[in-house]
Amino acid sequence: MRGAARRHERINASVPVAIEGGATGETLNVSPGGIYFVTDAELRSKGPLRMTLEFESGAGKLYLECVGEIVRVEKGDAYGELTPCDRGFHVDVTIDFDHPLIGEQSFALEVEPTAFRREVARARTFGFMRDVSKLWSSGYALGSSLENTLVVADDRLLNPEGLRYADEFVRHKALDAIGDLALAGAPLLASYKSVRGGHRLNHAILTALIADPTAWTVVEAKETRGVRAPRRGHADIGAGLAVPAYRADLS
Repeated sequence: MRGAARRHERINASVPVAIEGGATGETLNVSPGGIYFVTDAELRSKGPLRMTLEFESGAGKLYLECVGEIVRVEKGDAYGELTPCDRGFHVDVTIDFDHPLIGEQSFALEVEPTAFRREVARARTFGFMRDVSKLWSSGYALGSSLENTLVVADDRLLNPEGLRYADEFVRHKALDAIGDLALAGAPLLASYKSVRGGHRLNHAILTALIADPTAWTVVEAKETRGVRAPRRGHADIGAGLAVPAYRADLS
């Protein structure tokens, strides 16, 4: 992927967008200082919006590429690292829970649609039965069930069908990391290593990356493998640019 990319050390691009149910003609600016919407204060206050990007024929896709030194964040015995990667987007996650059903597990993945669907999309979140009453009384995890959550008792798993993967626990943590880092606003070209991490660590490492403009750059990759770039397309917008829509492989 990296070989097809054209580096922009000082890119300053504007992408026209149409906002569903709102104003049109706003622009999305990409600059060395960040990725942000140019709009008025009233629109800013509305928070995340669904938008439609309009691309010119032949336009390339924008990526956020890690460059230079390692970006590292430590929180107690947990740490996360983002490093340059010539293989696209790679995650390497290790967890360590003092429980006989979990213990220490590691999982690594080159993130691309097929691998995502087959290897992590079906990995469920997990929690401990001892915490259920406290979570529910605080208003958390109200939508959890044995269909969407692995429930761990002191000595057994309460889900009657068991695990979907032998290491489903760490695979879900990898899924969390992929989703959290998607909030960069553009797909990452980087390798992410997380040890004993979670959502807070993922947020912290992404904040540290964006805060250091020498650690990343925006690059543009043309469509490859004989697929023509569409003249017009749409995507849901999270923190900035379009992110691919992935779903689980149920086959």
